[in-house]
Amino acid sequence: ILLFDADPTAPTNIVAKDYEINGENGWTLILNPNAVNAFTIDGKMYAIVVSRSEQNFPQQPYDGVRIIDITDPENIVAKDTLTDTAQAQMMLADPAGVDTFTLTGTYAGTYAITTSYWDHGVQVINISDPANISSSGYAHDGDGQPAAGELQGAYGVDTFTIGSNTYAIVASTIDNGVQILDVSNPNISTSLSGVATDELTDNGSLELQGARYVETFTLTGTYAGTYAIVTAVTDDGVQIIDVSDPANIVAKDSLTDTGSLELDGASGVDTFVIGTSTYAIITAEVDDGVQIIDVSDPANIVAKDSLTDTGSLELDGAYGVEAFTLGTSTYAIISSVADNGVQIIDVSDPANISAVDSLTDSSSLVLDGARGVDTFVIHGNTYAIITAKSDLIDGIQILELSNNAGFVKKTANVSLSESITLTDVTTVGKDAIIALTESIALTDSVSVGSATTASLSESVSFSDNIS
Repeated sequence: ILLFDADPTAPTNIVAKDYEINGENGWTLILNPNAVNAFTIDGKMYAIVVSRSEQNFPQQPYDGVRIIDITDPENIVAKDTLTDTAQAQMMLADPAGVDTFTLTGTYAGTYAITTSYWDHGVQVINISDPANISSSGYAHDGDGQPAAGELQGAYGVDTFTIGSNTYAIVASTIDNGVQILDVSNPNISTSLSGVATDELTDNGSLELQGARYVETFTLTGTYAGTYAIVTAVTDDGVQIIDVSDPANIVAKDSLTDTGSLELDGASGVDTFVIGTSTYAIITAEVDDGVQIIDVSDPANIVAKDSLTDTGSLELDGAYGVEAFTLGTSTYAIISSVADNGVQIIDVSDPANISAVDSLTDSSSLVLDGARGVDTFVIHGNTYAIITAKSDLIDGIQILELSNNAGFVKKTANVSLSESITLTDVTTVGKDAIIALTESIALTDSVSVGSATTASLSESVSFSDNIS
């Protein structure tokens, strides 16, 4: 028997796949694209991209979202769109952030929630059928009972589950705070009570001035609960918030930029786990770098390693970030607005991170003004989808980060041994009845190398009666 063990190699050779440009090949609504989020429906991979036209309704083209089928990274396909309208219940003017979530039960399906910086609200979209998406509900700053008071300049958004309910946390740049919304019923509107469950505003002692992006994470053990980490582009720092009770969120620890940290212009954020510890990686748009923070104790977060842009890196204007795992190693891909490219960093040792590979825009790529980034896996291969917006070109770029061809195969020889034992037992009773009993015992010994041994045993029994 020959056993194969596959370990993916490090992402040291980024390969460009398909791309699309707004206005070409019939593609629309990828003009000035910002955030992007990948999701799966019926075994196929899709992405939702938020796009702003820099035109005010009713001028065209409109702001909105575009669904893309990315199941074949060599040939991505445009699906449905949803655009802003003059109706009060459509919150898609200048969309900035997006996240997707799945519901079961009464409202079973896949949904997206997008933020609207200009409309000061959020839009919930039913994306269960990527070819026919539709508006489900919305929330506007100041609406609701109680009112949603922290949606001015709504920017970043993330969803999380507590018990049987699904919530969204929105980071609002103008309101300098965060808003919690219950989206368990996606048909949210001003007529529904209890949608806005709680909020938190900057007060001078918090790091929420210019709140931009937000990521939630769950801890177990001593600090068990659900938390959010918020980046503050004006405060140049991050804020941890306990959201375990969505009706009573609590500020925990924070971290502000210093000369030794990379938090000036804190923007993108993602979290990852190494061993028993949870970490966050932050992009700093002004510092042109990334900062690793240990958030395992939300009341006492600790700065770890950082990486700053050099002439050989793609971190000038570091903006978006997404962590991903290959084998036993953890990496992050960063999109850089000013460097017009992406940078991959090995974060497996949070105290000693290192640059791995990068890719810069060229005439055959769409990475000029790279902003949004998300990763996805197709047939064991890891890819990234990047949004790019510049004065010259706006569009989407697919990158291959790792593939099966790069796997290292290990072999082990397995030896099997079997033995057969026959036992006859003759019993003569007072009635001269003779009973013969036979048994066969099979024992398999499996040895893999010198470290692992597994034993297998089988038995077969025969009974003969003679009278």
